[in-house]
Amino acid sequence: MTMEQTVYTCLDPRGEMQNIQLSPLSARADDLDGKTVYFVDNGKNGAEPILKALMELMEKDYPEAKLVYYPKTTAYARPEPQSWWQELEKNAAAAVVAVGD
Repeated sequence: MTMEQTVYTCLDPRGEMQNIQLSPLSARADDLDGKTVYFVDNGKNGAEPILKALMELMEKDYPEAKLVYYPKTTAYARPEPQSWWQELEKNAAAAVVAVGD
């Protein structure tokens, strides 16, 4: 086979893109008085001090809100049990999520 006859086959390195279904943002609470706000810690280094500092600031501005620190119960890369998510869904009017590192 000569150079002119050589044929190369290669794969597209971009892979296959799936269609992504977009979702609108959740509705925002009008105010936080009497509402519960969860501060969700993903378990990575740095998330806890960020969330706790923010909670201190929010306690001053929103004294009538209930602020709940809510850390992951499993290792960072492991999914939480369904009950963990159900508590958030049932009780949280809003959530603040911090990603450490």
